[in-house]
Amino acid sequence: MFQGAWEVRSTLVSLDTPLGLELTQDPGQIERARKYEVGQTLVYRQYFIPNGENRIVASRAANTKSLAEALAGKEALAGIEYDWDIDEPNVLRIGLPDNRKIFVRVTRRFQDAPAASRLDTSEFFEQVIDREGVPDPKVKASRLLTKWKFREEAPEGEPLIVATQVMSDYLTSYDGEKKLLDSQGKPVSVWTYKMSFSPLPGQAALTRADRTPKPALANPLE
Repeated sequence: MFQGAWEVRSTLVSLDTPLGLELTQDPGQIERARKYEVGQTLVYRQYFIPNGENRIVASRAANTKSLAEALAGKEALAGIEYDWDIDEPNVLRIGLPDNRKIFVRVTRRFQDAPAASRLDTSEFFEQVIDREGVPDPKVKASRLLTKWKFREEAPEGEPLIVATQVMSDYLTSYDGEKKLLDSQGKPVSVWTYKMSFSPLPGQAALTRADRTPKPALANPLE
């Protein structure tokens, strides 16, 4: 159902701070996103490919690069290196030109198919940003919950897949004991997106069987 290359249209429809702006990791980022990103639609590509076990997995390095370029532009991201192994898809390493390194690791995931045309997926992941010579890295913990809906047919020019995606960010011990205790394990920022997926031109038409969720084989978050 996911295998292939897709054009994605993603709109940030809301950005909530349930515990107040002061408890977020980066209030400045939140304010900028509310001012410039809410209501804006990004267009980028996503790829889902089979690994050595013939499981369909998201091409995490290519997908991260495509989304980053949609946000910042190709020129701004020149020189970034992505290290990802399709057969160990839970880990992504990114090297930035300024010697910062980003380590992303999925720690937990689940999925459910509540109906033939629907799939719910969830992943918990941590992101560590550090730089050589700087003792304290920046650590972020998040949960990504996506509700996918597959269409039996779609008129020409309309997506075959639509989704609602919610990313919740949590504080960690690196944010300070007081802020961590004040958050009580609750999310401090919640980003909600509406998304659509259309096969790129030249992709083979998907059959009904291809679009039927197969939890044992197709997990787009892997």
